[in-house]
Amino acid sequence: MWICYTRKRIVVRLKKSMEGHLPQILLPKSIPFFDQFPAGHHPYILDVVDVKADGHCGYRAVVAKLGMGEESWAVVRMNLLKELSEWRQEYVELFDGDERYEYLKKSLLVDHMSMVRMAKTLSFVLCISPFNFVPQLNLQAGTDKWMTIPDMEYVIANRYNAILVSLSMIQSLTIFLLRTQPPSNFTQHRIIAIGHVHGNYFVQVYPKYIKM
Repeated sequence: MWICYTRKRIVVRLKKSMEGHLPQILLPKSIPFFDQFPAGHHPYILDVVDVKADGHCGYRAVVAKLGMGEESWAVVRMNLLKELSEWRQEYVELFDGDERYEYLKKSLLVDHMSMVRMAKTLSFVLCISPFNFVPQLNLQAGTDKWMTIPDMEYVIANRYNAILVSLSMIQSLTIFLLRTQPPSNFTQHRIIAIGHVHGNYFVQVYPKYIKM
């Protein structure tokens, strides 16, 4: 009886001493919206991050990937509006006429009075620190104000001097700049990767970078 009890205590002690040395089993990370991307892309997606659904999701995803925080979505709208205005002729040709060009310009404005106030603030703040500007606007955007790809793809790439990667089940695109070219060293590339899910919603995508 004593021997059995002693052996039991030894076994318990051995189990406790081995607990700290047992290998940890790590379960695969669950990536949101993973099923919304082609299976061939899965090995190259590190993570997908959601943004607020208020009609500004496309601009939220872009500005978040730029490191400004998704609440700065209005900065992207104003910057893209400026891009379209400064390079009007280039985009009129790209959009095959004035009608589409004017429609896309209007789609960037959510509410007239709010945009006027924001523009005044933006013009002042961006001269100081564009990455610290966080406009707290609580405006819902109708479908005519949603960001659309491929409409805005070159506007985004050109404005932010970045390679835009847009992934979806319907069509995946990689957009390069029209006026300049990216650095020859791929480690210096500025990449904005976003995903279009459920046919009506944008999210942030964090790809795995493979050394060539």
